Amino acid sequence: MKRHFLTLLAVGTLLLTGCVSTSDAGTQNTQAAQATEERSQSSTEAPEAEEAEATMEEESVGDNLASSEQQPSEAIGSTNEVLETSASSLSTLIESLKVAAETPNGYDRGLFKHWIDVDGDGCNTREEVLIAESMKRVTVGSGCSISGGEWLSAFDLVVTTNPSSFDVDHLVPLKEAWDSGASKWDSATRQAFANDLGYEMSLIAVSASSNRSKSDRDPADWLPTNADYKCEYAVAWAQVKSRWSLSIDVKEKRALLGLAGECGNNKLDFNLKAPVAQGTAPAASATPSPTPSPSKTASPSATPTPAATQVASTCQPGQVDINIASVEDLMRIKHISTARAPDVVSSRPYTSLDQLTRVKGIAAGRLADIKAEGIACVG
Repeated sequence: MKRHFLTLLAVGTLLLTGCVSTSDAGTQNTQAAQATEERSQSSTEAPEAEEAEATMEEESVGDNLASSEQQPSEAIGSTNEVLETSASSLSTLIESLKVAAETPNGYDRGLFKHWIDVDGDGCNTREEVLIAESMKRVTVGSGCSISGGEWLSAFDLVVTTNPSSFDVDHLVPLKEAWDSGASKWDSATRQAFANDLGYEMSLIAVSASSNRSKSDRDPADWLPTNADYKCEYAVAWAQVKSRWSLSIDVKEKRALLGLAGECGNNKLDFNLKAPVAQGTAPAASATPSPTPSPSKTASPSATPTPAATQVASTCQPGQVDINIASVEDLMRIKHISTARAPDVVSSRPYTSLDQLTRVKGIAAGRLADIKAEGIACVG
């Protein structure tokens, strides 16, 4: 399933070709009718020859079909083994996914190494996607510099000739993957996921603004503003989750099934799964806060631990300390909603406001708003 919005420019050419083909087809049909009449007259003379010819035609068709099947890519994130998903439509694929609550603790973008040069040709994964998705032939210079291309963002239909103005988006965001099972993967599997060229919908070039808008939200909380793309988006989301054996939460499943109902359940043409290896929990998932000092607790002085006074002196009156505030107080902070406040609590402790990006739905843009507002602080 190729991104159909990236091929709209070819429609006119196809229609013209269709007109020529129709004219040719009339001549071919006349010739075919004459040939059929001749074969009918000679059928009593050579039945064995006709049977042999039919057999050869069937074998030729079978060979052509076999050769036209897409072979699994050997790039990182793919597998040479074809595994059936048991899903024949979007709704059955969604139903096949494991449903589980998300586990947001410990996420760090650095745990997903990217972008890397998968095939050693001098172009990293981001550059490979830009080259593949350009609507015009690009020129690749030294250091894989890209020029001469044109890109269409399927999320919002923005067009650009400047590749640096586009992001290459992980269709299932890295944090969403972490929360849905990637926290249990080894580093090689996380790297493979972050650079997955084995399935064309895993990575997609889109406008920077649409990528920031999406952030790390799933289809329950965000869909492309280009409504015509939402069905393809839902299919790609479910297939990436299936490909990497990632779970979905209850709200996410409800949203996906709703989209399946709206979009129809045409037969899917995807059945590849990626190899996933489990690993030990990464060190980043247990990053300790440097606030308390063990040497002070071992001091013979009877003075109580000064941590509380340090917290109080760091935040100004009227500010909200994200390390100790209640859910209700946290909701005073811009972009921290009823749904996000519990995630803020579960992701404690924080040593800086920058670590709020651990929380699902808070990316660089919203973090900047929170800082500018001046209410949030770290004690």
